[in-house]
Amino acid sequence: MSALPVTEPTPRHGTTRERLLEAAIEMFAERGYAATGVDALCRKAGVAKTGLYWEFQNKVGLLNAVIDQVVAEWIDQIRDAARGGGGARDRLEAALSTMRRRVQERPELFRVLLVVLAERSQIDEESREALRRFHASALNSLLAGIQEALPSSLPLEALKETCELILAMIVGVFIRQQIYGEADLDRIFAGMQSTILRMIGELALRSPPANSETAGSEVAASGAASPSVVPDAPLSRETLKPTS
Repeated sequence: MSALPVTEPTPRHGTTRERLLEAAIEMFAERGYAATGVDALCRKAGVAKTGLYWEFQNKVGLLNAVIDQVVAEWIDQIRDAARGGGGARDRLEAALSTMRRRVQERPELFRVLLVVLAERSQIDEESREALRRFHASALNSLLAGIQEALPSSLPLEALKETCELILAMIVGVFIRQQIYGEADLDRIFAGMQSTILRMIGELALRSPPANSETAGSEVAASGAASPSVVPDAPLSRETLKPTS
């Protein structure tokens, strides 16, 4: 019986650095960081091992470069979507649509962050610092998008706390998607959008009297266009009051 032919890696295009980064994203997401060997990674990238050491010094350096690239891709696309114009609702829809599309088209980008969190965050200060940069960049982009969409002044510290909760909710939805796949994803994203609008609306209603009515009405108007996502009634202290 003749031996099965060896399958050669698919040729990759781009510079040595670009090929290594792309191969690392795929393999770290699929196998994990510890289980990905340098030899296998270089074969997949179609480069010599000396190329990895020249570009990144070592495997940890490659991992940190991967984190920086993934973060840059996420943040740039979210920031562009959130600053595309329109009201609060329009910008929120654009940002969530971008995030959802990114997860569906390239789920390995988010899985890499989960791998780093699980395998490296407690033993590697550089990886932990890279995750902190991701969190800070995402938080600042979210904060800037809300501030631009709502020109009325909102309490900065309270707005930061609200953005922290929103970001945690977004991460939770992405983790759920990794567990359950596409099941109920439309409903989950619609519910998340509704919840975010309510959180911002409640914050606007708690802002100083000079601008609370203006800010609250802006959020209400931005969310009132879609009954399937937010209620028909405008946001008010009564509609935002917790149910018993």
